[in-house]
Amino acid sequence: MKRLALLICLCPGLCCGLERDGLDNLLAAAAGAEGKAYISARQTILDLGTNALPALAQVATAIKSSWQQRLVARICYERMTSENDISALRSYNWLKDPRFDASWIKDHAGPQYGMSTLAKAVLTDRGLWYYYTELLWKRTGELSINPFDKRINVCWMGWCAGALEAQSEYFYLRKVMLAQLAQDRMLSEPGIYSYLALRKEPDAVPFLVERVARYVKVTGPSILTPDEIERSIKFRMKEYLVFADSRHADLIEKFISEHPALASLKDKVAEIRKRPAPPPQVEPPFRLGQQLVNP
Repeated sequence: MKRLALLICLCPGLCCGLERDGLDNLLAAAAGAEGKAYISARQTILDLGTNALPALAQVATAIKSSWQQRLVARICYERMTSENDISALRSYNWLKDPRFDASWIKDHAGPQYGMSTLAKAVLTDRGLWYYYTELLWKRTGELSINPFDKRINVCWMGWCAGALEAQSEYFYLRKVMLAQLAQDRMLSEPGIYSYLALRKEPDAVPFLVERVARYVKVTGPSILTPDEIERSIKFRMKEYLVFADSRHADLIEKFISEHPALASLKDKVAEIRKRPAPPPQVEPPFRLGQQLVNP
């Protein structure tokens, strides 16, 4: 963080939105950080004050900036202008919501499952798209504050993802999840793999297939019999072939050839080769809630 402080000292005009290079460096530093280091880097940007809002708005839609920098710029802009709204959502009194059903509390598994539809509706109404994405990207732990039942925080990030699914800002959530899988060497993100498979995201196919291959190596016959492993592989691959496209045909054909139990799936490869890749997803305009932000 000393480097970030030095940048501020060297760029006295930054607080007035005059030094774009300095702001880009701060955003890049935050984009590359995680956890507490990220929160500290984010705070350095927030400390620039609202005079930096015009520059943040410009970066938020700048083609020459990386998507990570654009996302951090949007996150920080939202924080500067909607911090009270974020705090209000985190401290929301669910028990006083007229739609809350008291019987959910009696569920032995906890109230979080019964209230998922309500939670998604509340989060969608609040429209804090970048707070939701940030939670899933940077794992800041900024969940519900003193929830009436600690178990609702188990679902908090899932509710955030659910609020984003029907929004144009899902573009960034998808980017974040794919980037996390690209760095997942230890198969430590089972929820993301399952989520993208459930959403039938074509760009996730290479990661899903790789996960299956690594699963075989990690599991091994000491845990499952070879027959059980092959059945598990076949089940997963049949699921992924539904949304694979021509970009993945060679990868899938090679994988099938390496596993005799998948021979019956070989005929599917020709169909996949004919399936065009979906058009690139379009980055959404910058908005807070439903209100567009003009750079």
